[in-house]
Amino acid sequence: MLTPDASLAPGAYMLMLTVGADGLTPISVEITFMVTPTGTENIETSALRVIAVGDGFLIRGIVPGETLSVYNLHGQLIYRTDAARHVSTTTEQRVPLHVRGVYVVVSGERRVKAVY
Repeated sequence: MLTPDASLAPGAYMLMLTVGADGLTPISVEITFMVTPTGTENIETSALRVIAVGDGFLIRGIVPGETLSVYNLHGQLIYRTDAARHVSTTTEQRVPLHVRGVYVVVSGERRVKAVY
């Protein structure tokens, strides 16, 4: 089994594999394959993580420039901020909460359900 290097850029590739041994005529096989992005690259680095702390949530993995919103289970907006304005060099934000419960945290297209 041949596995392409994970760092290959998307595109078409050709590989020539030649196998031979003493007393045998070498045989060559041309292998052509495509590297296509799957959309699952860098999942770990782009994960939105919500941690319950004493007075609310500590939210990590915010992308500067994305709006951060917190909703209760009734769909009511509890908290909203522009991440670029409040998070300059870091990708985390503290969100104070006054009522314990289940919340939905949204940053860009990412959503996380969290309990406080």
